[in-house]
Amino acid sequence: MATPTRELTITYGSTVVGGNADTALLTGPVVLDRQYGETVLTFDAVVSETSESAFGTTVAAMELAFTTPRQALTITQGGETLLSMSHSGNTGFNAEPTINMLGHRLDSGRSRRYTIRITFTTPAFLSGVAGRLIARERLTVTPAGTKTLQLTGTYTALAANGARAQYEANIATYEATAQTNAGGGTWEPGPRVEEVDDEGKVLTFDRTSIEVNANQSVGTLNDTDIKMPDLRITRRRLAPGDSRTEGRVPRRLMMLNATYSCWLDKAQTTDLTGTWLSKIRPHIINRVATIAGTSNMALVESAPQFNEQENSISATMSFLVVDGSNVVQARDSTDEDINFGDVYTPVWDGNRFAVDHYPGPTTWFRVLVSDRVLLRKGRGAITVQSGSIFKDGGALDSVGGGVVQSVEKRATPTGFVEVRRFSTKKPFVAGIPGTTLELVQELSGMTIRRVDIIEGPDAGTGSDSEGSVDEVPA
Repeated sequence: MATPTRELTITYGSTVVGGNADTALLTGPVVLDRQYGETVLTFDAVVSETSESAFGTTVAAMELAFTTPRQALTITQGGETLLSMSHSGNTGFNAEPTINMLGHRLDSGRSRRYTIRITFTTPAFLSGVAGRLIARERLTVTPAGTKTLQLTGTYTALAANGARAQYEANIATYEATAQTNAGGGTWEPGPRVEEVDDEGKVLTFDRTSIEVNANQSVGTLNDTDIKMPDLRITRRRLAPGDSRTEGRVPRRLMMLNATYSCWLDKAQTTDLTGTWLSKIRPHIINRVATIAGTSNMALVESAPQFNEQENSISATMSFLVVDGSNVVQARDSTDEDINFGDVYTPVWDGNRFAVDHYPGPTTWFRVLVSDRVLLRKGRGAITVQSGSIFKDGGALDSVGGGVVQSVEKRATPTGFVEVRRFSTKKPFVAGIPGTTLELVQELSGMTIRRVDIIEGPDAGTGSDSEGSVDEVPA
């Protein structure tokens, strides 16, 4: 009986099974499982030899061949190629073969039946996806409505391009489409992770894009140099206690603290200090002024930190900001100095503590001090006179009683009269040059004395040059 022609041949690498191969015959069905992105071939083969030594050599070669990955596969039927998988040609790659001897009636001392399975990754050939095998889009929306878009997926090699080449050539278009599907808006790239196999055939990605809702530099919503900026501003109002000025309590300077961090796109710039000075610092000052509602402020502390390895900047800045008043601090004080004038002369009458008592003139001085810190003229929102403590009927009534009278203009000879006045002004500038406040500390005061001036023909008896002095009322 003639031997039938065996036309079906499977070639993996350089190993041939079936066809005219005498030592490796196909037996049983050949199963081909194909799906998008993967092809699996399963078949049974019987190897046999006429001698033990030849059989051992053939078995070793067979098992080595079908445990060697990334080989090419060809299935032919006679002279027709039914399937071709080429690792180098990107038609089927990363082949993973397995070979199993499961035990069969054809097993003997000169023959062995194997079950062989080869799994290939196949290119993402679908039109319009440009090598993108699979992808997922995950949209996260905060309660404020800010969106974060996460894309995950896989690109494969395709035609002459490796997986990375396909990814880099096409991911931006896909990401832009996904951002449009997520509602549009302005987006910037966030963190991303890319992983590719050592043959460059399959690349998986995980990348994030973040919606931009606030300017990243002055007048620019999405600055190409700056990535993922985070600016946080804290506004503090202090009211430790101040004296009223013309009935109004001064407002202390507000304290605004800014914390900031960002990355710089190294493809755009690596000039950290230049970007800080030209873009980031002015932007922080601009946003602080917006939050404060005024540009009338002083930058009192600036601490930028530059990380050259990460091409990133972080900073803290502190500001003093005018809060609607040009009087930013006010403290009034009154000191009393009363000497009752009594004279005590020691005498000896057996009592060691005995004295004679002689009444003398009483002196009563009151020292009034006003300590104010004010904005320099033209810098404040309102105008308040800093010397109101000295006005008749003014603050003096609330800090000690009585009305200060000029000696030349007093209506009656009884009361307090001014005997001394002093004033000191200390102008100073708060803040780093470029963002400053011009301030002045005004320390002023007067000394007044309680007198009863005796006038008329009986005046002068027992009086000093200013007149006699009443005793202090009980």
